[in-house]
Parts: sequence; C-alpha cells; structure tokens
Amino acid sequence: MILDIKTIFVLFAAIISANTAGFELSLYGNAGNDSHITLPYENNLYDISDNFFSAAGQLRFHSGNSNYNFGLFRKAYSSDKEFNEITTNASAEYKTKLLNTRLILGSNLENRWIGGEQYGLLIGFFLKPEYKILDNLILCGSLDIESYKAGDLTGYLDGKIYRLTGKLRFSYYGWEFSPRLVYENQNRNDYKNNIIYNSYSPESLSAGIAINGAIGRININIDADYSWIGYKTDEKYFIYTNTRRNKNTHLMVNIETATIYNLNVFIRSDYSNNNSNIAREDFEQTLISIGLVYRDIYNF
Repeated sequence: MILDIKTIFVLFAAIISANTAGFELSLYGNAGNDSHITLPYENNLYDISDNFFSAAGQLRFHSGNSNYNFGLFRKAYSSDKEFNEITTNASAEYKTKLLNTRLILGSNLENRWIGGEQYGLLIGFFLKPEYKILDNLILCGSLDIESYKAGDLTGYLDGKIYRLTGKLRFSYYGWEFSPRLVYENQNRNDYKNNIIYNSYSPESLSAGIAINGAIGRININIDADYSWIGYKTDEKYFIYTNTRRNKNTHLMVNIETATIYNLNVFIRSDYSNNNSNIAREDFEQTLISIGLVYRDIYNF
C-alpha cells in the first residue's frame, strides 16, 4: 500500500505522543520578487532585484494546556546564492491561569544557515500574560529573553536580546485590532580570531498595529510598524565616530482566499524603509510574492 503525505503525517504524530490530542499541519509555497535599493556609500545608489522561491512546513501539536511547534523554512534566490537561507525552529509553551490573568510560558529554539557559510543559533524564553478587561478587549504583555550566536568562516558575533511588549487586542464588527508598543535592548559582541573587536548595544522603541479580518471568503492581514533605533556604544563601528540613529518603517499586506482541499491562495506585499544618519545604513526594500498554503487539523 502506498501512503500519501497526509497519512504519513498522521502516523508520525501518533507515534510521537499517545497523549497528543491532535495537531495542525501547514505547508507553504511562495514565489516572488525582492527589490532592494540601498545606499552603502554617500554617492552610490545600488538597485538589486532578484526572484526567489520559498517553501515552509509547520507542525503544531497540542495536548491539554501545552503546545509544541516544529518548523522548516527554505528560501532560494535565482542569482544571489549567498543569501539562500534554511531555517529550522521549535518551540513549546504552557498555558495556565493566575487569578483573572492567563499566563503563557515557553521557550523557543531557532537554527539558521545562509549561503552555506553563515550560521545563526537563537535560544529564547518568554512569558506572556493576558488579562481580559471586557469580552472583546484584552490587555496583553510579553517578556522575551533571547541569546544568539551567528557568524561565518572569518568571525562571529554573540549577544542577548531583552524585549518588552505591551498591546491591546479588541474586535469590532468581526475585525481584530492589536495596537502595540515594543521596547528592545541588545548587548552584542563581534569577534575576529576569537578576539572582541567591537561591542555595541542597539536599543529600539517601536509602535505598530496588526489588523485581521475578512470580506466574504477573502481574509485580509495588515501589519504596520515604525521603529526608532539608537546605539549606545557605537564609536568603534567600522570607521564612524558618531552614534547611529535609525528610523525604520515597515508595512505588510496579505490577502488570502480559500479554494478547495484546505488549500488557500495568497498574495503578499512587504515594504521596508530604513533612514539613518549614516549613509551606508539607508535602504528601501519591496517584496511582492504569491503562493499557496495548505492547512489541516487532525484529532485523535
């Protein structure tokens, strides 16, 4: 008997844990164009445009108050092979309740390879309280602590990230709105030949909003973000003696519609603009893509 992909995933989930109540499977396929305009030097403007294809799979197991996530992501460019990326991730979270507050505790692990030479490893822990003010108004928070290491054949960097998030989540006529404020601080060291040659602490504050809703069979997701990024100790960064100050704008619009057999079609546009007091930090990027996503839920 020849097993199809759906049957294989069901058997795989059953073998992993007999106590698992079920799992969700998502498969993504995505193709598009990445246009990147950057100003690395004062008088030279570079316009880089490249086609890409990406694919991803995500398994989410759930049992009682616990969730477990496993993912694989692959992105390949048609010409700039050095930016080809493979990422694996795993996370676990546990939900509980304290008085009138819902608490989510968890940990995540991410491993990344870029161009076959660069690598990155991130380990994180998070705590997310949620307090229901009204039936359609929830106050949410998040404390994330992450440790990472990344590098290539010539050197590496390591650091820690501390992130504090506050947001409101409310609904209005079937649409969900989530305005947020995020503060982030990093402590980062760069190494060459196992010797620290640069240390700096980027600090950022961002304001954003996520909007999710539907018009008929069409699902719409919008995410907008504006960030102020400063560097406390930046004097040794390359040859600069002044401290960097960056302002970043990001806008994502995703439109998705259901077809048949749990298969959805989506089109997505991502726009980013970074404005800095240092010329080589300026860039503008537009990413437009179209793809398919398969989702299904299994219970046993």
